[in-house]
Amino acid sequence: MISLRRYNILFLSLISLFVFLSYLNSFNGELVFDDTIFADNRIIKDFGYFKSLGLNGYLQDAINGSRPVVSYTFAVNYLIGGLEPFGYHLFNALIHLANSFLVYALIYKTLRLPASTYREDAHWIAFLGTIFFSLHPIQTGAVSYVSQRAEILASFFYLLGLLFFIKALLDISLRRHMFYAAGIICFLLGLGSKEIIITLPFTLSVYWFYFLRGLPDKKNQAVRIGFLVFPVLFAIVYRINSLKDNTRVGFGLDFSPYEYLLTQFRVITKYIRLLILPVHQNFDYDIAISKGFFNPPSTFLSFMFLFVLIAAAVFLYRKWKIGSFAILWFFIILLPTSSIIPIIDVIFEHRVYLASLGFFLLFSLGLYHAFKLMNVPQKIKSYGVIFTAVVLILSLTYSTTKRNMVWISRISFWEDVVRKSPLKARGYINLGSAYEEEGLTDFAAAAYSIATSLSNNIGKPNSMLALALLYARTGKTKEALSEMESAMKLSPIDSPELRYVIGMVYAKTGNNELAIKNYKEALNKDPLFMLARYALVDLYKDKGLHDEAIREYKEIIRIGPRSAEMYNEVGVIYGKKGMFDQAKENFLLALRLDPNYTPSIKNMKTLSDMKK
Repeated sequence: MISLRRYNILFLSLISLFVFLSYLNSFNGELVFDDTIFADNRIIKDFGYFKSLGLNGYLQDAINGSRPVVSYTFAVNYLIGGLEPFGYHLFNALIHLANSFLVYALIYKTLRLPASTYREDAHWIAFLGTIFFSLHPIQTGAVSYVSQRAEILASFFYLLGLLFFIKALLDISLRRHMFYAAGIICFLLGLGSKEIIITLPFTLSVYWFYFLRGLPDKKNQAVRIGFLVFPVLFAIVYRINSLKDNTRVGFGLDFSPYEYLLTQFRVITKYIRLLILPVHQNFDYDIAISKGFFNPPSTFLSFMFLFVLIAAAVFLYRKWKIGSFAILWFFIILLPTSSIIPIIDVIFEHRVYLASLGFFLLFSLGLYHAFKLMNVPQKIKSYGVIFTAVVLILSLTYSTTKRNMVWISRISFWEDVVRKSPLKARGYINLGSAYEEEGLTDFAAAAYSIATSLSNNIGKPNSMLALALLYARTGKTKEALSEMESAMKLSPIDSPELRYVIGMVYAKTGNNELAIKNYKEALNKDPLFMLARYALVDLYKDKGLHDEAIREYKEIIRIGPRSAEMYNEVGVIYGKKGMFDQAKENFLLALRLDPNYTPSIKNMKTLSDMKK
C-alpha cells in the first residue's frame, strides 16, 4: 500500500514532467503584442526604481495598476538574459508549475477537511483537478503570453495567500497569527501583480462560510476576515474612480457598463465552452458588443445558461457544498474583468486562468462519481482511474504543445489571429508590424491596407499611420507624408498618441523641427506620456541640443520613477558640455540608486583618468 505522502510526491513529479513537456516548444517563442511594451520599459533595465519605491510608493503604484511586483520579475529576467525570450518563458512556466502545486494543495486540503466525504480519495481527485489546470491548452493564453505573467503571478499569491489564511483559521495555537500575517503579505504582493487579487477576501469569506464556520472561535474568525474585506472595498471604490479617464479601462469607452455586462454573458459562456472543448482557440476573438438582451439573441440565451449555473450553486449548497463552491469560485474570480467595469478588450483567454480551477474541480469530481457508480471491483476502478489520468495527460499535453506552436513567432501568431478573426483590423496591423520586422515590407504594406479597409473612421488612422511609418523607414518620404496627412484628417480625436506617431513620421523623414513640435503637443495633452518624452529627449541628443535634453531628463526624473539610467544620461550630457563637476554629481546619484550600475562606474573612472 503506497502512503499518501508518496502518492503526493508521485503525482506532483508527473505533473512537473508534463508541464515542461507541454511548454518546452514555447521557450524560444518571440515576444508578441504587449510583450514589446514591457520590453521597451526602461524601469526593468535598472533597479533604481525599486530601490527608491518604499512601502507608500509601492501601495500607491499597486492600487493605480502599475504592477511593481511584475516589473521587478521582468527586471530580474533582464538582468540575467537581457531581452532573450527563453528566460521570460521559462520563468512563466515555473510560476505556472508552482501554481499547479498550490492547486493540488488547495483541493487536497479542502477534500481532507473533517466534514468532507472525499477524505479517502482526496489525492486522486486533487491529481485529476491539477492535470486539468496545469495541462489544459486554454492556459497557454496566460503562460505562453509573457506579459500575462501578471495573471499567473497574481494567481500564485492568491492561492498561497488563501492557503495561509485557511491555515490561520484552522490553527488554534499562537502560530495562527504568523499564518495570518503571511496571508496579508501574499495579498499585498498580489496587489502589485494584478487586480484579480481584490477578490481574495471575498473568496475566503465564502470558503469560511461553506467549510469552516462550524469550527470553534468562529466569531474571531469572522472579525479577522472582516479586517481584510473592508479595506479592499475602499480600494475598489478608489480604483473605480481612477478609471474614469483611462482610455482602455473605465467609463469613457464607446460602450456603456450595461452593454459591457450584457456582452460578458456571451464571453463567460464562451470561456466555459473552451474549458469543455478547447478547439478554435484565438488570441484576439472578434466579439461584437451586445446592445440589448436580444441583440444578438445569444445574449439572452447565455444569460439564462449562467443563471441556471448560479441557481445550481445556490441549490447545491446544502447537498453538495464542494460543487457549489467550485461554481462560485469561477464567477468570483471573473468579477474584476467580467462585470460592469468596461474594458476595451471584452475577452482574453488569460482572464480565465485562475477562474478555471472551479470548473476543473467540477470535472474531476464528476469523473470520480462516474467511477463510483460503476458496479465493478475496486481494483478495476483503480485501473480505470489510472487509465483516465494517462489519457488526460497525453491528450492535454498534445493539445497544449500544438497550441504553443502558434506562439513560436510573431508572424505565425498573427497569421493565426487573422485566419480566425478575418474581419478584425487589429490582427492585420500587428501582422503588418511582424512582416515589417522581418523585412517583408510589401506584405506589411498589404496587411496595413487591409486593416484600413476593415476599420471604422475611429480606427483607420492607426493603420494609416503604421503605413506612413513604414514608408518613412523605407525612404518613401512623399508617400509617408501623404498617408500621415490623410490619417490626421480622418482622426476624430487629437490625442497624445496621434501626435506621438506623427512626430515619429516626421523624425524618420528628417523633419526634426516638426517632430519636436508634435512630441511637445503630445506632452501638452498628457505630461505623463513617457514614450513621447523619451522620443523628444533622444531627438534633442541627436541634434546636440544639450540644454534641452538635460531639461527633459530632469522632468523625467521629477515625474519618476527615478532610475540610475536617467542620472547617468544627464551626467554624460554634462560631460559633453565640459561641466565635469555636474557630471560627477549625477554619476554619483546614479550609483546611489544602483551601486553596481556599470555605465556610471565606467564614467566615474573616465572622469578620474581625465583629472589625472
